[in-house]
Amino acid sequence: MAVPIFLYLGNVIFGLPLHWLAWLLVIIATLGWGKLIFQLGGKNHVLEYFWHPLPWLLTLFPLAVFWNGGSLSYLTVLSDEYTNWLGWARQMIVTDQTRTPDMTGVPAYMPGWTYLLALPGLILGKFETNQVAGILFIFHVALLAILCDLLLQYMGTKSYCGTRFKIFFVWAFILIFLTMETSWVLIPTNVMSERPQFYLTSACFLLGWAMLNIVSLQLRLSIMIGVLLATLYMVKTAAVVLAPSVMIFGLVCGYKEHISVGKKNMARIFLVLAALLIPFFSILFSWHFVGSSSCNANPSIEFIFTSMFEGNGHAVDLAARYGTALFLYASIYKLPLTIIALGGCVFAVFGRAHQWVLVGLLVYILLYVIALYWVYLTCYQGVPLETLSSHQRYFRVVLRTIHIIGLFFVALGAIEIWKVLQNRYASKVRNTALLGATGAVFVCTLLGWQFNNAIGSVDEMENRFNSVDKNWVRRVQKINEQVPKLLSVLKKENETINDGLLIVAQNDLGDTRHAVAAAIAGKQRGDELMPVKIRPEYSFSLSRKTPWNTIVNKKQLRDLFLSQKILWPIIVDPFTKGVLQALVNPELCKKQIKNYFLIRSKNKNYPFRCVART
Repeated sequence: MAVPIFLYLGNVIFGLPLHWLAWLLVIIATLGWGKLIFQLGGKNHVLEYFWHPLPWLLTLFPLAVFWNGGSLSYLTVLSDEYTNWLGWARQMIVTDQTRTPDMTGVPAYMPGWTYLLALPGLILGKFETNQVAGILFIFHVALLAILCDLLLQYMGTKSYCGTRFKIFFVWAFILIFLTMETSWVLIPTNVMSERPQFYLTSACFLLGWAMLNIVSLQLRLSIMIGVLLATLYMVKTAAVVLAPSVMIFGLVCGYKEHISVGKKNMARIFLVLAALLIPFFSILFSWHFVGSSSCNANPSIEFIFTSMFEGNGHAVDLAARYGTALFLYASIYKLPLTIIALGGCVFAVFGRAHQWVLVGLLVYILLYVIALYWVYLTCYQGVPLETLSSHQRYFRVVLRTIHIIGLFFVALGAIEIWKVLQNRYASKVRNTALLGATGAVFVCTLLGWQFNNAIGSVDEMENRFNSVDKNWVRRVQKINEQVPKLLSVLKKENETINDGLLIVAQNDLGDTRHAVAAAIAGKQRGDELMPVKIRPEYSFSLSRKTPWNTIVNKKQLRDLFLSQKILWPIIVDPFTKGVLQALVNPELCKKQIKNYFLIRSKNKNYPFRCVART
C-alpha cells in the first residue's frame, strides 16, 4: 500500500523516472517474498494457509478469466475513468513522469490512485486497459484478509472457540459478507476512486481496533496505519478528515501505556503517534507546495479561510437541501445492511475493547459530512442550488465504511453469543460429523456463488452488459475498432493540409471525445502523447441548446471544418450533416457521412475526401 508514497517521493521530490522506481518496487517485493518463504520454510504452515480464505479467494479471478476464454479485456465506458484516472495513468507511462506541461486533461487531484493504475504499465513499458482490471480486486482481497486475520486472532484467545469452529466461522462470515456485497462485488468492475477510499478507510479502523487490543503489536500496527492514511490521502484528499480519528487511537494507546507502566516509557507513546501521523503530514505539506491548487483537491490556505468567513447567501438553504439529500440516500441505500451494521455498533457500545473505535468512526462521519458540505458551499458556487453533484457517490464512502466496520462488530458479537450458547447447545453437536458436513456444504455453496459472480464480473468488464446506456457501450466499441484505421490514415496521408482532428458528436456531454482521445493517444513509453491535436469543440448549434454546444452559423462551422486535417462525424444531426455533405463528393461518400473519416485535401470543389472507417 506504500506504492503511491514511494513513487511520489521518488519522482516528484527526487526527480527519478517512474519506471525505474516501479522496477525497484518489483525487486523489493521479490526480496520480501523470498524472505517470507525462507522464514516459513522450516515451519508447517501449509495446512494453516490451506484453510485460510485468502488463497481461495485469490484464485477466483484467474479461474473466472479462464472460464471466459482465457483472456481479459477491459472496456472503459465511464467518463470519469477517461478524464480523471486512466487518461492520466496512460500519460504517466508514456512520459515516465507524474506531470509534464504537454499532458492534457490532467485533474488537480493527488496522484496516488493514478500511480496504482499506472504501475503495471510502468513495469511493462506500455499502457493497456486490461492491466488495471485486477487492481481493485487486490485491494478488496487485502481488506478481506485483514478481517479474517483479526477474527482469527480474536478467537485465538477464546478457549470456547475450537479449531473447527474458527475455520467455519471465518469462512461463513467472509462469504456472507461478500454475498451481501458489503464491500461491493468480489471483483470490482470499474476503477473509480470511491472503492479504494472505503477499502483504505475501513482498513485504518480495523487496524486501529487491533492496535487498541494487541499491545505487543502497537508500534508495528501504528506504522501500517500511518502508511495507509498517507496512501488514502494520496488517493483522495478527503482523507484529511480521518486524521483526527487516527490520532484518537494513538492517544488512547498512549494513555493506556502511561497508566500501565508510568512515565518511563513515554518515548514509545511518541513513537506510536509519530508513526501514525508523520507520513500523512509529510505528504500533505509537500503536496501543498509542489502540487497544483484546486478547490476540492488542494485548496490554498487563503482560500480556506476566505471561504469560511465570507458571507454566503444560500448557506442555510444548501444545508437544508444537503441534509435532506444525505438522509434520503442513507435511508434507501442498502438499508437492511445499514440496520445490521448499526446493530453491530450498538454491541460495540457495551464492549470496552471496541468503544474507542466507535468514537473514532463517529468523529470521522461528522467531519466527513461537514467537509462535504463545505465543498458544495465553496467549490460549487456556480452550480444551481438544486444540483448536489455526485453526492451519492461521495456519501457511499461513509456508508460502505459503516457497513464494513459494523459487520465486523456483528461478527465479534456472534462470537460472544457462541460463548453463551456453548454449554447449552454447542457441546452436543460441535464434534459431530453432521455439523462438519453441514458447514462444508454451506461454505462450498457460497464459494460457488462467489465464483459465479466472479465470472459475471469478468464478463461485465469485457462487455458492459449491465450498463444503462447500451448505445454508448456500442459506440465505444466501434471507436476502439475504428481507431487503428484512423492511425493508419494519419501515417499515410502526407499530402493533407492543416492539422488537427475534430470530432462531431452532437448534443453529447463530451464522453465521445474522451473515448476517441483515449483510443488514439500514445500507449508506449516514449510515444508522442497525442499523434494529432483534437479540437475541444464537438457539438454545434445555431443557438444554445445545452451548456456543451458551440454556437455557430453554417459559414462559421464550415470555416472551422476547413481548418482541420481530419473530421470524424460520430453523431450528426441535419445541421452538421448538411455542412459536412457540402464538403465532400456525394458520389464517393454515398451520402452516408457517418461511415467515413473525412480527410482534408487541396481540391477546391470537394475540400474533404472520404476514407472508409473499416
